Amino acid sequence: MALYIITIGIILVSAAFTQKKGNNKLFWILVIMLAYISAVRFQVGTDYPGYVRRFAAIKRGGDGGFEVGILLLARLIIALGGNVQAWFMVTSVVINAAFGYTIVKNVDKKYRIFVLFVYICSTVYFSTMNAVRQYFAIAILLFGFEWLKKKKYLIYVLFIVLASLFHTSAVFMSIYAVMVFIDDRKNVSILKGLNIAVMISVVLMFLDIRPYAEMLINYIPARYTSYFLNENFREKFFETRNALAIFKCIVPTLIWFYIYGKRHVISEKYKHFNLFMIGWAIYVTLSNAFYGINIFIRVYMLYEYFILYLIPIVIDSFKLKSNKTIIVIGIAVYYIALTSYGIFYKNGCGVIPYDTIFGKQLF
Repeated sequence: MALYIITIGIILVSAAFTQKKGNNKLFWILVIMLAYISAVRFQVGTDYPGYVRRFAAIKRGGDGGFEVGILLLARLIIALGGNVQAWFMVTSVVINAAFGYTIVKNVDKKYRIFVLFVYICSTVYFSTMNAVRQYFAIAILLFGFEWLKKKKYLIYVLFIVLASLFHTSAVFMSIYAVMVFIDDRKNVSILKGLNIAVMISVVLMFLDIRPYAEMLINYIPARYTSYFLNENFREKFFETRNALAIFKCIVPTLIWFYIYGKRHVISEKYKHFNLFMIGWAIYVTLSNAFYGINIFIRVYMLYEYFILYLIPIVIDSFKLKSNKTIIVIGIAVYYIALTSYGIFYKNGCGVIPYDTIFGKQLF
């Protein structure tokens, strides 16, 4: 835990000292630091032991139950003489490099280090050390996002296909691609419709829709039906719900309504504002409606990173420097509280205690 606290402190201090002009070199040094912490971890992440077992199965000639992309990556590493830790190193570097890349491409220089703080304390960073395959797929999507900004829809679809070879859930990003395509048509905007969806999701926060959600079983990939049909998985992943997760929905929902209300002014300054808004609306809608149910978390976590693009926009929407300072402090306090409870206290993602590979015997 101490390492995480020190890292967060270093990034916050760095953000404070670079708030006027930013520092791109320092930003990338911090990204490398985060990648290194993830790359040399040992038994960190709830799924870490499972990945070790799967990698061992692949070395024995099996497929480890992996999608074809991850399987080929693992076999390539094995062919080059690498072990399971080399696999963790490669995935850690690619994932953190992708997040660093997308922040540079979509966030003003003066906010980049602060957004890196949000990347950590929104718990996205900690999730990358657990849901490795899914975040590897997300990393691919982050690179593809730059093509979507250029309205190269077919190329983005190819990125979705590629990402789905590493984690099947990436196919759900096709929903986002379709919405962006529709929104890009002349005189068409789907933000009003998405706002209605968010409002409905707020109502669903207080209703239990799990008995009806089981009807979705006919429309989900076959590899995930065990979460619904197998009684052991059913109890763990579908019937149970983390009720306290509702509190994580409040701030994202407020952010949506705030920026939606200011969308006309904001869109004049930010060319790709609608792309950010569409992704965030999907996240807020799904997280509100299905909060605390693991099988659905795997879907809406695909859209969680859109907050990295929106936080600077929220800050910049305030004209007075004093008001910007207040909102930055408020955001920092919220995310520190979220990490303190979700990660440090509840050990979300299984990242505590932190240990390294040094001195460990790894195959």
